Amino acid sequence: MKAWLARLPLRWLLAAFLAGLALPFSFAPFGLFPLAIISPAILFWLWQTMSARHAFLSGYLFGVGYFGLGTSWVAVSMYRFGGMGVSLSLLSTVLFVLVLAAFPALTGWLYRRYFSTLSSSLRLLLVLPALWGLLEWTRGWVLTGFPWLALGYSQTDSPL
Repeated sequence: MKAWLARLPLRWLLAAFLAGLALPFSFAPFGLFPLAIISPAILFWLWQTMSARHAFLSGYLFGVGYFGLGTSWVAVSMYRFGGMGVSLSLLSTVLFVLVLAAFPALTGWLYRRYFSTLSSSLRLLLVLPALWGLLEWTRGWVLTGFPWLALGYSQTDSPL
């Protein structure tokens, strides 16, 4: 195991994954809209003391949980309506999730790599929301885009 990975507590990786796994429940039909604030807040809190590599890895695991649960319907859709075999639809969905997970990972890496010298209030109030929004917007455009599961959509039925 690489030394930089060994320095990262397993509980932080698990917390990032579980926070990502909870986030799809903030969207319809569940509508647990406070999770859209709590789940990313857990990830952002974890990032505060991490290196850029660790932020990338924890962001990636967050993304695997988030998109893995949030896009599980894609495999069913490809199998049932696309005529794709079960194995191929599952493999395609896993690859799809692994690509989408790179966006929160990149957000964490950019955040810790280029903005760690700024004050924490400036980073948390301006930089991190801007990076998150920019990467969500990018995810909606790159390779024809995938705008599903953008965080703001979870708030359509909330008091916000």
